Amino acid sequence: MSESEMKGSNIFMAFINRMDKRVTGVAFIAFILLILFKSQPGSSDQSFSDTYFLVSSIPFLFLAGFIAVLIITDRPTSDTTKDNPGIIQPIEKTFRTVEDIYNHLLGVIEKVSEDSPGSIELLNYGLDLETVMPKIRFQFTTNKKISNLKYRGLIINPDSDRIKPMIGKPGSITKDNVIRSIASYVELKNNDNLKKKDLSLQLKQYDLPPIFHGFLVNQTHLYLGFTEIVDNKISGGEFPYRLYTYKNDCDLTKHYFKLFQTWFEHTWENSSEL
Repeated sequence: MSESEMKGSNIFMAFINRMDKRVTGVAFIAFILLILFKSQPGSSDQSFSDTYFLVSSIPFLFLAGFIAVLIITDRPTSDTTKDNPGIIQPIEKTFRTVEDIYNHLLGVIEKVSEDSPGSIELLNYGLDLETVMPKIRFQFTTNKKISNLKYRGLIINPDSDRIKPMIGKPGSITKDNVIRSIASYVELKNNDNLKKKDLSLQLKQYDLPPIFHGFLVNQTHLYLGFTEIVDNKISGGEFPYRLYTYKNDCDLTKHYFKLFQTWFEHTWENSSEL
């Protein structure tokens, strides 16, 4: 099944699940209203006109119940009311893999560059940067819209005593990928276009197995992903990422931004520069 078919199937099933709850509620409300209507006092020999009126009222009772259930099921929960402004759903978008992030990330960088005067800071808590570094090298040297940007990246140290036994198959991180990524970084670092466009790059290697990874753009956009252990090996880039935009009234969003920022800075201070 293709990705578009899967998305369509998920949307359809969500609709069916929601409608199942609504239809059940509608049927119950209509049944109660019908019982109440029939229980009204009247003569034992009910006329044809009364019966006709009763039957013809059923669709209207069903419609009234349907509208009532729509209103009830669409109401926000207590977590999204004014009483709890900090507990809201902060996720704005989900990306299937790191490959799917780049066009969106590039668009965000370009928009932030247009909207916010001054330099852009891009923090990248990476794994082996197999996909990231070649794309950064291409965009930084060819994209005229990217300028006045500071990139700080973290990449694993494949020779670390803690990481070395956890990379390789069946995981998605390899020493060869790290070596190629570092070679791309060195080549980019020596490119004359960086100074012309006011772009700066720094890359450091860290020694502890990563639990999360991702990108932070100017404290406004956070792309956050997590790793898994597969047969004692680290895997990460092939798993979904979530995009969060900073919301001052959302405690959960602020926590994720703080989590990424503080752990990045801590790891940065305790890593080796390349």
